[in-house]
Amino acid sequence: MKKIRNITLTLIILFLGCFSQVHAIELLVDSNVKKIQINAELKDAVKRSTYNQLLSNESILESSYHLKDNIARISVKNQKGSSACWAFSFSSILETSITKQYNRVSKEYSPMHIEYVTTQMFNRTLGSGAGPRLSVAYSVSGHGPVEESQMPFESVYSDTTKYKDIASVGSLDKTIAARIKEVTEFPSVYKKINNNKMDYFSDSSCTKLYQAEEVRATRDLVKNHIKTYGAVSADMYMNEANYYNASTASYNYNNYSTKQQPNHVVSIVGWDDNYSVDKFKNETKPTEKGAYIALNSYGTEWGDSGYMYISYEDACIEEGLMGIKQIEEYNNNKKDYDKIYQHDELGMNTGIPLGEKTVYVANKYIREKVTNKDEYIQEVGLYIASTSGVEVYINPDSDEIEQAKLVAQPLEPLETGYHTVRFAEPVKLTGDKFVIKVKYTNQEGAYIPMEVNYKTFGLVGTSDFFDKATAKDGECFISKDGLQWNDVNRTVINSGGAQYSLTNSSTCIKAFTTYQEKASDDNSGKVPTISKKAVEKITLNQTNLQVQQGDTLNLVVTFSPSDATNKNLKWKTSDEKIATVSETGVITAVAEGTVTITAISEDGNKTASCTFTVKARTNTVNDIYNDSDNMQYNSMNGNSSNKNSNNSNIGSSNIRTYNMSNKDATTADKIIPYAGNNLLFIIVIILLTIIGCIIFFKIKSLKDVK
Repeated sequence: MKKIRNITLTLIILFLGCFSQVHAIELLVDSNVKKIQINAELKDAVKRSTYNQLLSNESILESSYHLKDNIARISVKNQKGSSACWAFSFSSILETSITKQYNRVSKEYSPMHIEYVTTQMFNRTLGSGAGPRLSVAYSVSGHGPVEESQMPFESVYSDTTKYKDIASVGSLDKTIAARIKEVTEFPSVYKKINNNKMDYFSDSSCTKLYQAEEVRATRDLVKNHIKTYGAVSADMYMNEANYYNASTASYNYNNYSTKQQPNHVVSIVGWDDNYSVDKFKNETKPTEKGAYIALNSYGTEWGDSGYMYISYEDACIEEGLMGIKQIEEYNNNKKDYDKIYQHDELGMNTGIPLGEKTVYVANKYIREKVTNKDEYIQEVGLYIASTSGVEVYINPDSDEIEQAKLVAQPLEPLETGYHTVRFAEPVKLTGDKFVIKVKYTNQEGAYIPMEVNYKTFGLVGTSDFFDKATAKDGECFISKDGLQWNDVNRTVINSGGAQYSLTNSSTCIKAFTTYQEKASDDNSGKVPTISKKAVEKITLNQTNLQVQQGDTLNLVVTFSPSDATNKNLKWKTSDEKIATVSETGVITAVAEGTVTITAISEDGNKTASCTFTVKARTNTVNDIYNDSDNMQYNSMNGNSSNKNSNNSNIGSSNIRTYNMSNKDATTADKIIPYAGNNLLFIIVIILLTIIGCIIFFKIKSLKDVK
């Protein structure tokens, strides 16, 4: 009996010991095999208010529009025999975006610098082709863009000698001339002919049918962007011999059944809703009129002075659309930041769900200190895989995640793409390490934006560009509830008995910091004197704002001069019963009324104010992106909670993967494990301990039984 007792106790100890290690809760995901999609569908790519408005209203856009008739100049480029169409297209949308934003002629930017630098960033060789999303990663990671004069096309390529090798080109470290701050990823539209009628779908396997209103709404998004912000980059399949009508510069790739993957990139600069079907080749006539106007990169001698007309029904043209929404061109080549901290240099290629309405990401960084300089952070760069409400937290003193305080919360959800989020005020980094935490909220299920190493992960047939992605333990963390965290580099995904690893994958947060003079030594051996630059003025990005009860948001303070020595602020509300403001400048609307929020500089008591009119909360069409289970939280200490954080009834959703190589690829959706000591396991441990004790004492009571 003693032997039985010892064996029983040993088994209990071993069983309990297993639970003292890392545990995995499987988050169930749809296991159907499907094509990798480039973009989120329409309802996921935009705010719900935008979605409803687009569907409920008829388009009020003009029937035709051309950027070249509405801006000062568009440069028609010639890629010659190179394979850099994607980089040429990106430089064109850069230039038109700057022209639109600044209302002046833009400088020209170097496509070949993009071509060469991305061979260092990604697993690709010169002339091997790529896509516009690599250009985005190149830009937002701090490598460019640079002016054409810094790396002229003719200096590195000719049709006779082709590309110069990198060793003979010299340094690729050039003066950055602009910074991209907002990028829009448009939803894709897939097509199939059914009984001589065109059907439209939101997925590449053509199973989710789009209604006519959704197709029109998606096109209106693209058209609005072109008219407001500039050209849109678009993938297409180019085969002039079969699908191009040179006499009218019209093109329609209509092979829907055995469709080829895109092999060319152009810039959409306009549209003509009445473009006749008779202008296309007889064998490629679309079923309905209408075409995009696209700027090609074959020079002015090709097409209609460098332009072409691509049918709305073209099989590929609406599958990979991207545009720049905000860009800053530097004056005298002076950047507005000094340092980027990032683990995701290659950019987002995957959105991973944890089966929750809210998900959390935390990135830890080791500071690069500069002698006698203070370091400040006031903004982060975020990719968004599915339109989400966002909260940004920071701990400037250490990499302890739980000590991070809320510093930024945009009032509106961030739509699919790339965004720069500014804090209410500059935060001084004081520790050797710091951490940034981000909370994403979408009531239909939030996605974690990630840079995934597909080779390590095990996605067969997916882009090999990301084979260079690397990561270390202790850099990136994900969580369902903001309390228990997984180290991304140690996370494993199980599906159908197979395992897939997130090793060498990173979550997508970029921190932009500035350095400024702190002190100078007077050589006396005494305490250094402060080289003080006094605060002359502070301003807020808003002076009057209307919000709803329960809204949380931050204003943004700008200091003059920008390198003022003391950037500490105090915040004040004129009525806490109407709106509160945290020590980091995050404002919460409490009740109806009018209130003034004031920022006060510690140096000089300079002030800037914004008047808030708080209205009663209504059931708005944006509510789907709000954390409706947790509208009230302690904004003073940055704590937030999710009531469903310990809910083991996990809903299903799909990994969203971005095809950045234009290759045809398929993947099985995965089961995502979540590691951590969950409450469920604690309960199990307690129950097993009780059972073990009962067994132990039962055996003890029977020790004399023969």
